[in-house]
Amino acid sequence: MIELKFSEIINQNKELENKLQSSPFRITILSNIIVHQIKEILEYSLREKGINANVKFGNYDNIVQDSHIHNQSNAVIIFWELCNVIEGLQYKIGVLDKNELDDILEMTKSEIDLVLKQFEKTSLVLINRFTSLPFSNYNIRKNNMEELAELLNSYLEEKSSPNLKLVDIDKIIASQIGCLIFFSIRQFFFKFMNINGFFSTIY
Repeated sequence: MIELKFSEIINQNKELENKLQSSPFRITILSNIIVHQIKEILEYSLREKGINANVKFGNYDNIVQDSHIHNQSNAVIIFWELCNVIEGLQYKIGVLDKNELDDILEMTKSEIDLVLKQFEKTSLVLINRFTSLPFSNYNIRKNNMEELAELLNSYLEEKSSPNLKLVDIDKIIASQIGCLIFFSIRQFFFKFMNINGFFSTIY
């Protein structure tokens, strides 16, 4: 398989868009982290297989509100980054008490409920499992971020439905390119040059 530069993907994606005559397959991406490269990469990957993908973004960090707007899409991809569920969580979480952590947990669970309710008739909903890996200090004892991620992932698993697929980000980080390359904490930015690695972990 030939690895293309991002500029080559953009050009080839445009060529495929002009060739495909089938009805567009509408994909919406909702995110609280920057994933702007994924549009061209995902469209190209699907158009190459004959699927006339048309990818649109919701507003940055507006997942709940945008779920009401984009519930007519053929598929939805949600990037829900744990450290951004409240501003600066990665810096605050070590000093939060149990009540404060419980409040964050219940707030996020409530938001998950609202979003999944909006997309219950959408054919395919992809959402990442929450990860604490970028913030793991590799201690034997679990830190608050790890515990919060585990509780939210358990809740996502409870919400299992035929149209909902969970993507294990930890597997991608561990097996594909590594945490430091995959994710920029400073810029809240995911890097998705290897889109096949992302979708191969869907279960």
